[in-house]
Amino acid sequence: MIIRECSRAAIEAAAAEAGVRVTELEWRLRGGLRVRLAPPRGAQPRYFKRGYGLRRLSHCLCWHGFEAFFRALYRRVPEASVRTAIAWYRNAENFAATYLETAHRNIGSPRHPLELQDACDCKLLAAPMVCDVCEATEGVTYKRHGWDRVTRVCRERHCRRAVEAVEMLRKQAAHV
Repeated sequence: MIIRECSRAAIEAAAAEAGVRVTELEWRLRGGLRVRLAPPRGAQPRYFKRGYGLRRLSHCLCWHGFEAFFRALYRRVPEASVRTAIAWYRNAENFAATYLETAHRNIGSPRHPLELQDACDCKLLAAPMVCDVCEATEGVTYKRHGWDRVTRVCRERHCRRAVEAVEMLRKQAAHV
C-alpha cells in the first residue's frame, strides 16, 4: 500500500498499537511511503489470512488486521491518504464512510464465493458490534444500502427507521 502525508514514526506507532508487523517501509520516488504489513509473530495466531478453502494459513494480514492498523493510523494522522489494491482512503472521514464496504468483497471464485472479512479466524468477529444510531451492543447487524454504504444497526425499530430516513434523504439529494 502507499501512504502519503504521514511520517515513518506515525506508521510504526500505528502498527505497534494495532499489533501488526511492518515488513517493508520505504520512500517512493513519486512520493509517499510503500508499506507492507504482516501478522504479528508469536504464540497467539492473530490476523492471519486463510488460503483457498480456509485450510491453510498464509502470512498475509487479514481484513481485521488492516482495519486495526487503519484505525490506529487515522487516530494519529487524520489527513493521511492510503491507497491499497482494494480501496483508496483520502482521509479519516473517507475511511470511516467506506471501509466496511470492503468487508463484502468476494476474494473467492464465482462458484465458491468468500468474503474478505470471512477469510480468517479472527476472534474480533465474536466481539460485540455497536449500533451506529443508539450505541447499543446487543442484536447489532450490518445493513447494506446498495453498493455504496454499510451501517451497523440494532433490532430496535427507531434505529432502523432513523437509518432508513437518512438513506431516503440521501437519495432525494442525489436526484436534485
